[in-house]
Amino acid sequence: EKDIAFADVADDAWYASYIKRAASAGIAQGADGQFRPNGEVTRQDAALFVFRALGIEASEGLTFTDADQISDYARSAVAALTKAGIINGMGDGTYSPATTLTRAQAAQLIYGAITKGGAAS
Repeated sequence: EKDIAFADVADDAWYASYIKRAASAGIAQGADGQFRPNGEVTRQDAALFVFRALGIEASEGLTFTDADQISDYARSAVAALTKAGIINGMGDGTYSPATTLTRAQAAQLIYGAITKGGAAS
């Protein structure tokens, strides 16, 4: 396990070991030396976490009407998870990448990762 530290994650925080393991595994990388443990998670960031955790092949070919709003760093993750049937849009043809992930969407994402992404194998 790499010794990874984020300026905003205290070593004695209850979640520090989880963040350190996720960072060590390449799932979470943070930004500008911070993890932002109390921040909200956007739909595109959640897709990126799951994509990295599953280690599935990157993809292209986004068909969402707001695909141009998906950040470059998350585009191949959103495309790959869509292609794998793990995620889908908002029902109106959009993906809404910068919207905060709801608990219901998180549950669907986790379920999709387990059942279609091979996480339960």
